[in-house]
Amino acid sequence: MPGYPRLRPFLMLKDSDSEMTATLESVFTQKDSDSEMTATLESVFTQKDSDSEMIATLESVFTQKDSDSEMTASLESVFTQLDSDSEMTASLESVFTQKDSDSEMTATLESVFTQKDSDSEMTASLESVFTQLDSDSEMTASLESVFTQLDSDSEMNATLESVFTQ
Repeated sequence: MPGYPRLRPFLMLKDSDSEMTATLESVFTQKDSDSEMTATLESVFTQKDSDSEMIATLESVFTQKDSDSEMTASLESVFTQLDSDSEMTASLESVFTQKDSDSEMTATLESVFTQKDSDSEMTASLESVFTQLDSDSEMTASLESVFTQLDSDSEMNATLESVFTQ
């Protein structure tokens, strides 16, 4: 139905000894004529693990620095919202949980993201994930059951859960 987001097949995971490739493409595309809302999350994740090197790309929003077996993680500007005539609520809960034990790191993004690297420290940087424009509707965005939106002229519901498990 018009106004409803399409959730495409999330995950292509390829694990071969120490090589992992996970791709989440075109997860979110929303357009609403009355509230001018477009949320697009494409080519969300590309991951390769090669012995002690990991590269993650999130819509050219991912910034990673690898120093032979060390990476840094930062979560910046996850939500950018512009609203003129409505109420918007954005909540980002339990987004990142990191555990480092000698040379093992686990990054968890709302049960969406689990990474293990045997010989390096992993880093993730998530910037400006969502940009929302709304003119006269109510929008509630929460990244934990990724998107729930109520619009005055149309209802949109989308949930992204357990996308990533490595």
